[in-house]
Amino acid sequence: MNMSQLFVLYTPFVRIPRDIPNRLHITLSDVYVEKDRDATISGTFSDWISDKPILPSEMYLFVETKRKEPVFDYLYCRTDTWVISELFYSYLKPYIEHQAEVTRCRVFNSIRYESTRTYYVMRVYRFDNRLLNRHEKEKIKHIEDSDAFFFPSISTRKSQPSKPVFFFDELLYSEVMFLTEEGYQWVKQHLYKPQVYLASDYPTLYMHELEEKSIAHIHPL
Repeated sequence: MNMSQLFVLYTPFVRIPRDIPNRLHITLSDVYVEKDRDATISGTFSDWISDKPILPSEMYLFVETKRKEPVFDYLYCRTDTWVISELFYSYLKPYIEHQAEVTRCRVFNSIRYESTRTYYVMRVYRFDNRLLNRHEKEKIKHIEDSDAFFFPSISTRKSQPSKPVFFFDELLYSEVMFLTEEGYQWVKQHLYKPQVYLASDYPTLYMHELEEKSIAHIHPL
């Protein structure tokens, strides 16, 4: 087994399970609003690309659903930002404390019933590029953007990685967590309906995430 091989924790839009919220039905906000008002990020909180901690002490995720308990362990919200469960955070915490900020997130459904599960917003602001080997010669251009690239052969520089999860500061990878074999095994055993793929399959999955026919040959691990 190639210990430097990487996997991606990533769910193509067309494969999001029906009981897990998708990005069209969620709003992450730094203010609580009633159900008859639109939730938005306030004007004082907008610098999502800062390389310093910026999150407030508490945030709110509004999910367009009547389910009392939206069920998920990780949910990509916006650039390098996820809402994660307490379980997932407890696993990630030792590895992200110097590169990500985490704050409590209260989760509400459409009628503002609050989830009893504990969630957190995690925003990555320092990345692991120096720990990763891009294999530049094998990069692939995005089919619609000649300035954006995928790196299908990406791997860890060390054959024995120092941690199980990595974050990559590249345009097309802002919604991806890279996992080592160790990280992949933990995620598959503990998280709710995770989708993990080989890093080499990510370019196809990303570019055709709305077309199941185009990715039908690629199966979650």
